[in-house]
Amino acid sequence: LEAMNANARLIAAAPAMYEALVETMKVLRSLRDNKEEWYTLVTPELLTAWDMNKAALSQAEGRDK
Repeated sequence: LEAMNANARLIAAAPAMYEALVETMKVLRSLRDNKEEWYTLVTPELLTAWDMNKAALSQAEGRDK
């Protein structure tokens, strides 16, 4: 029952999490498009977050196959 409740909460939160990923990628792409700003901000952690966001969005949109 606890696992079912946890799954239900995750499913309920999925639309908000998806929108957060979309908005995060918009911000990251905007930063990337400003090359001077991008190179002052880019870190290995930022690049990892970029890759994780892209992968999660691809999965949510069915493009991961």
